Amino acid sequence: MTPTLRLATAADFRGYAGRDPDPDWCAQWYGFVAERGGAAVGLGVISRDGQGRVWVWCDVREPLAAPFLHRAAGVTVLHAYCSDAIPSARRWLTRLGFRPDPTMPPLAGRAVWTCIPI
Repeated sequence: MTPTLRLATAADFRGYAGRDPDPDWCAQWYGFVAERGGAAVGLGVISRDGQGRVWVWCDVREPLAAPFLHRAAGVTVLHAYCSDAIPSARRWLTRLGFRPDPTMPPLAGRAVWTCIPI
């Protein structure tokens, strides 16, 4: 049976992790739960702590193919823009697989970069 992916709720987090999100690293959060046969088999969270830092947390209870996560979420292309304020932004975007996309109109005067996840 193919797993499904949906937005996670606070109840999903508690049910999967056995606790509420830790406010030290998870003042705000957004996540997805992977389910197979009605049971949670994975949870992925992006959170912001009280100091504004961003954290990423992912746990799986069974093997899930990497492409499953973005495809199940409907993500076929990732979009970004290259910051003028960060000297290494171009290098990091390239290293992460992003390329300038000449088919996309500029966003707020900046070229749009895209990456097609595997």
